[in-house]
Amino acid sequence: MSESLLHPVVETSYLTVQNASRYRLIMRHFYRQHQRSRYWLRKEEVFEAVVATGFFPDYTIEQCEQDLEALRKWENLVAIHDGSNATSVEEYLRKRFRYEITQYSVEIERMLENLEKAKGYSGVLDPKRFDEIEWVLRELMGQGEWGPGTALELWERLVESFDRLVENGVDYLHHLQSARAEELMSTVQFLIYKDKLTEYLQKFVVQGLQRSGRRVQALLVKLDQSHVDKWIHAVARDYAEIPRLDEPLTMEDRLARVQDKWSAIVQWFLGSGYGEADIDLMEKEAKNTITRVVRYVARIQEKQRSGVSRRRELDYLGRWFLSLDSVEEAHKLAACVFGLYRTRHYQGADEKGSDNPDLSMWQVAPSIRVLSSRGRRRRESSGQPIISRKAEAAKADEVYLAKRAEEEQIVQSLVGRGRLIMSQLEYLPAPAMDYLLDWIGQCQSNESRHAHTPEGVLVKLFDPPASDSRRKSSSERGAKAKVRIS
Repeated sequence: MSESLLHPVVETSYLTVQNASRYRLIMRHFYRQHQRSRYWLRKEEVFEAVVATGFFPDYTIEQCEQDLEALRKWENLVAIHDGSNATSVEEYLRKRFRYEITQYSVEIERMLENLEKAKGYSGVLDPKRFDEIEWVLRELMGQGEWGPGTALELWERLVESFDRLVENGVDYLHHLQSARAEELMSTVQFLIYKDKLTEYLQKFVVQGLQRSGRRVQALLVKLDQSHVDKWIHAVARDYAEIPRLDEPLTMEDRLARVQDKWSAIVQWFLGSGYGEADIDLMEKEAKNTITRVVRYVARIQEKQRSGVSRRRELDYLGRWFLSLDSVEEAHKLAACVFGLYRTRHYQGADEKGSDNPDLSMWQVAPSIRVLSSRGRRRRESSGQPIISRKAEAAKADEVYLAKRAEEEQIVQSLVGRGRLIMSQLEYLPAPAMDYLLDWIGQCQSNESRHAHTPEGVLVKLFDPPASDSRRKSSSERGAKAKVRIS
């Protein structure tokens, strides 16, 4: 990772600005001419090319000059002074330029052209790529010294085989998982290609992933790390021997790039501490694709069978059973036609009615078991009767009303006294004592010493005089409660 990743890409500005349509036409014209080895163009040539498209009939030479200047500022074009056709000093000093597309912009236009041609996924499953990688690793193990260019040649062959294996394999498997592929697999026409597709996937899984892939894994495990480091240094040295006009990389940068790529190859085959190897994931994905293809085929065939009438076959079979002379022959015919019935196990003892173990199941009385339907839409032929609970409900209402009347009578008896002095109470029934203690508790929990009961009674609690003494009040429960108002 470098700091350049944090900077905006100014060269792509012409793709999203207001006049992007004009800029894209100009850049595509420069790109076409660059492919024809015409690198330097004048503004008059660019103007004629834009007008010739017919998209901008009102386009002027001044607008063309402004567009070229904007593209130059975005570093999509480079300009040099053009004085080749000048006939005077004044004409030479005028701003006449020739423009060339930059290499960065060439790559942008090439990417856009590839995106325009791309239609869905492509790719292939080529098990021979595993064989090529295996060959490179065996050459690496048998190589002692690296001559000029030999290490780089072996490295480029390894990287090319690995990149094609991964990119093409992933693209092809993703293509089979796309919505378009799912739609095609649901059609009857897919039955024509299902055998070839299944065989193609199985060949890649068996020959490539399971055989050659496992051999590559074994070779990577056996490789001596010191031998690999020596090869990587030789590759970086061969890269340094290639003359380049741009800013050359340091030896450390070349070594880091080669080592990162080698680590990616090793992790793809052997995995890392963060998860299983990518080769195992690709194998699972390929097997899941085969399973999905088989499932789609079975679904299509089931639809075809469900639309075929079996009436004639069943009528013929029924006449055949009718023509038989004995039950034994009917049993044999049923065994041939229908096969074994699905076994079901029932709980309970089998009542044969005889202790003879040699009796056949056809010679004893049948054991009758009542089975309930497992269908979701099944409805009972006769519903369960609704049991009336009116008598129980009326009795419960009577008990409740009697209890409420008794409680009301107790409340009225306490309220009728108007004022209750605990020291003067001799005997109270248990329900009355409960009410009284509850009211006292509610008043004590309130700062104002007042309380409103659910029955609508306002209760006030007053402190007794200091000379008042404690008193015991009993109830019909037989317990004595000490009550003190303080």
